[in-house]
Amino acid sequence: MRVHSGVSLFGELASALVVFPWSGLDAQVGGVATRAAREWVTSDGARRLAGFADSSIDLSLILVIFGVILASKQVRPALRLGLLVVTTAAIYGTTMKTAVAAFVLIAIPIVLPIRPVRIAAAVGGLIAMGLGIALPFALLEGSSRWIGS
Repeated sequence: MRVHSGVSLFGELASALVVFPWSGLDAQVGGVATRAAREWVTSDGARRLAGFADSSIDLSLILVIFGVILASKQVRPALRLGLLVVTTAAIYGTTMKTAVAAFVLIAIPIVLPIRPVRIAAAVGGLIAMGLGIALPFALLEGSSRWIGS
């Protein structure tokens, strides 16, 4: 897991310095046209760094998952905090603001491992998960009674 995280971070740093030759490569797989690695830019012209991943979205999810797992297994608080700061900066480099916000919210109970913070984080996570599950059903046609209209 550490190796995969290190390779992901290295790939993001390398893609910040050079443009990989396979970026934007179109391929035909099983009769379906696909793009090997997306090369995106933001509205203000900043590149979305994907490293060795298919897109910046994929890389941000990889960094969030492995960052949380590695930080929660780290015993020394200083190393844990350093890992969280580096991972947050790397996720920010992918320009995925939602992933940065989610990672910071997940990191709070890891940095402050006291019981009230963990309980609040668990309750908040359950509420967010419940809203995420209920929202598609609330937006179905004919189910406006759930929204209150």
